Amino acid sequence: MKARYLQSAKNDTVAEINGYNDSEAVNGFKLGGKRMWLTLEERQAVKMALDAYEHNGEKTMTKVWDGVEYTFPIDTYRDMLAKIEQYASECQNVTEKHAMAVGKLETVEEVCDYDYTTGYPEMIDFSSGEEGDGKGDTSTDKGDASNGTNTGASSAALGGEQDGKDTGADTSKDTGTDKDTGKDTGADGGDSSNGAG
Repeated sequence: MKARYLQSAKNDTVAEINGYNDSEAVNGFKLGGKRMWLTLEERQAVKMALDAYEHNGEKTMTKVWDGVEYTFPIDTYRDMLAKIEQYASECQNVTEKHAMAVGKLETVEEVCDYDYTTGYPEMIDFSSGEEGDGKGDTSTDKGDASNGTNTGASSAALGGEQDGKDTGADTSKDTGTDKDTGKDTGADGGDSSNGAG
């Protein structure tokens, strides 16, 4: 009976771990002062678009997210995607390690007290990079102004190619997630909402 309670507690905690991995507490990055996330499927779609633009001789690409246009050089977009993909993979590794650790616990109390919110890398903040060359920094807010024509260039969006250092940790435990559950993110099974893989 005791073993059954222990296994049940472990199963519940592992489910919580996966839910946390799929949550906004883990899945996210900042661009132009806005918090956003791209699921594994969305990242793959952006990569396909980049391949098409490059094949057709384009040097830049524009994407619209949440009513804001982001125009950057193709190489800048590729660099951003690579950093996001690495972040997603590292988050998935942490999630798997937490699940393994819980599986080795021997009492219900240990399982219930286990803190699975630790060890995740800081979210990438493309807004704060300092190595941008200023190219392609043309993100434009299309939000309505009083006359419906307000446009505001966001010069902080990426500043061209950035180093994407993790400088914007989000320590919130908000579990409202926007992860694709192809596990992947949300977490993307093998790949969690963070869309690893």
